[in-house]
Amino acid sequence: MTADLAPANPSARPVARFNPSRMLEVEEQAGSIALVYELIDLFTTDVRQRLAELTSAVRGAGRRERERIAHSIKGSCANLGAEHMAELAAAIERCPEAKAQELLRALLDEFSQLCAELAERYPKT
Repeated sequence: MTADLAPANPSARPVARFNPSRMLEVEEQAGSIALVYELIDLFTTDVRQRLAELTSAVRGAGRRERERIAHSIKGSCANLGAEHMAELAAAIERCPEAKAQELLRALLDEFSQLCAELAERYPKT
């Protein structure tokens, strides 16, 4: 990992791909894991679309559009507990144009790995 991909605060705790505490909180509040499955499905569908939009923005839609979409992805990831992906989205939100493509590749790879982890933790029945 290059220095540009590292968390903004190196003294902060390590960033997890997925922190299940948020989904445990949702499950406790709802009294059912069904809502967790629904949220994960909504998250993956929505973020997949936003990543497609972000890819287009990085390729030429301009900095403001890239920042807007990356900010939206960051919020979705933070709400789910996808900490590392949220960090990458934040980096894309504030990075210079020259780094956006590299960070986008890392974000897309992280999303793929996150989806695999979520599928393992929350298998469809």
